[in-house]
Amino acid sequence: MTNIVHCCDCMKFMAGCKDGEFDLIFIDPPYFEIKGEFDFRLSFSEWIEMHAILAEKCRRILKDNGTVILWGHAKNIAYQQIEFDKYFYLLNSCVWEKINAQTKKNSIDQQRAFIPITERFLLYDKGEDKTGSTMIFSSPDLFQSIKKYMREEKKKIKIAKGFKTEKEFNEYINTITQTSSVASRHYFSDSQYVFPTAEMYSRLQQSGFFKRPYESQRHEYESLRHEYESLRRYFRLTEEFKYDVIRWSQEAEKTKHLKHPTCKPPGLVRRLLTTCCRPGSKIFEPFAGTETTRTACYDMGFDYVGCELDSDYWQAQEKRYQDYIEQQSLFSQDEIQELTYYDGELI
Repeated sequence: MTNIVHCCDCMKFMAGCKDGEFDLIFIDPPYFEIKGEFDFRLSFSEWIEMHAILAEKCRRILKDNGTVILWGHAKNIAYQQIEFDKYFYLLNSCVWEKINAQTKKNSIDQQRAFIPITERFLLYDKGEDKTGSTMIFSSPDLFQSIKKYMREEKKKIKIAKGFKTEKEFNEYINTITQTSSVASRHYFSDSQYVFPTAEMYSRLQQSGFFKRPYESQRHEYESLRHEYESLRRYFRLTEEFKYDVIRWSQEAEKTKHLKHPTCKPPGLVRRLLTTCCRPGSKIFEPFAGTETTRTACYDMGFDYVGCELDSDYWQAQEKRYQDYIEQQSLFSQDEIQELTYYDGELI
């Protein structure tokens, strides 16, 4: 399992990545003049250009069924969206409501605008989110053994009944299946193929043909359909984590020792990963910052690669991560699961 953060420029690193290498790209970039010294290094035009280049490079290295999570601040995330919309399909514009934000303690008497208690993130894919059924319906190359069998039975019927034209056969099939065109058009075709239901197959057997047991065909069909369904972009909601406004603690008790001004709550990061990533996924984080995402990936068995340009942040996260690994080595894998998880959150 890969789990590493490179101290380097993420743009240069991505140039060496393979096409379609990552299942998820988790992007928590500088927000531009919001918080942290690194937030003030670029001019506005440079910051925009960074996102333009970043979006293009991420498009190349993300799998066709992959996901992008892009963090930003309410003041500036619209500019980020403009650049990423050029290369990705926007699924959600999500709000993290900080249920224990320190700004909630501000006196309303001195305010000249609404008190900020949120951050934002955008959820993207590549706009190629086909279901397994859609892939099957549109591909002429699938289920060739089943199609061959169905066509052979069709040929037998035409010979036995003396049908000379497709129209005669179609009218006969429509009569015994009690349909207008579904059976005759889709059960015997390559494109727009439809697998018959048990009831429809039983009606076809009224012809005296189609002797092969239905269940053996259904098993073959379902096996391949599920295989193709697994190629779809992974996304699984839970009842307690399902809305585009996410109420979540800042988890300051867990992040204060990280000494990073924009660290995301470990529990929230874990929930996002388990929602968007199937087991064994490969994740890229171009602005690694702390070891929060890296540690979560280690615990959950994801491959992880990150980049961090600031050598001080890189050294600090590297030490914390190694200390964490040493601590976990004292326990068995089952004990690690018990120690690090409670309803998806790091305790």
